[in-house]
Amino acid sequence: MVGGLCIHLTNDANESQQAIALMQQRGSIMLGEQYGQRLAVVVESADRADAEATIEWLQQLPGVAYVDVAFVHLDELDDTNIALKE
Repeated sequence: MVGGLCIHLTNDANESQQAIALMQQRGSIMLGEQYGQRLAVVVESADRADAEATIEWLQQLPGVAYVDVAFVHLDELDDTNIALKE
């Protein structure tokens, strides 16, 4: 599962920089461009619960005002994931 997020940072530059530093340490988060107080982020998650936990973690960071989910891509199912009834 891959999600594109827009992180809205607070006006406190120190807190925002600390939040960015913590995000950089997390292997499942890839930072993109920053435009003012908005930061583009891509999150890779094993499943929905993992994605929700990551978004909740992001929302709790000092320096993060709120998180917008821009898109979510679910991995395509293959034959090994589908149980067929005959």
